[in-house]
Amino acid sequence: MNKYILGMIAIIIILGLGVFLSSSGEVESESISDLNISTNLTQSLNDSEKLNKPVMIFFTSDSCYYCDEFKDKTLSDDRVVSKINNEYIFVSVNIKNDPQSAQEFEAYSTPTIVILNPEGDETFRLVGYKSPDEFLSSL
Repeated sequence: MNKYILGMIAIIIILGLGVFLSSSGEVESESISDLNISTNLTQSLNDSEKLNKPVMIFFTSDSCYYCDEFKDKTLSDDRVVSKINNEYIFVSVNIKNDPQSAQEFEAYSTPTIVILNPEGDETFRLVGYKSPDEFLSSL
C-alpha cells in the first residue's frame, strides 16, 4: 500500500513539474518564431548604435491577455515580421523579470512598444493592442 501511495505521489510530482516547465516562459517566442527577437536590452541598445538601426522594445507580461493577442495576431503577421526584421532591432522585455527597464522607459501597462533611435532617444510609443494594419500604419 505504501509503495502504491509513493508511486502516485511521484507521478503527480512529475506531471506537475512538466506543467510548470512548459509554462515557464521558454516558449514565449513560439507564436512569433519568424521574428528576430532579443531578450537582452543592453545588447540590443549597443547593437543599435553599432548598426545605426532603431530598437523596437516590446514590453510584455506573463498574464497579459492583450500581449498574447499582440504576439499571436500582430507580431505573427508576415508584413509586420518583415518590416520589423528589416528595419529594427526587436527586443522583448518582460516587465516582471525586468522592472527596472519598465520603470526607466515608463512602460506601466502592457503591451507597450517603444522605439528608440540609435542615439537612444525615444521616437515612438504605442500602448495597447493594435491589429497588424493599425500597427503598420502607425509606424
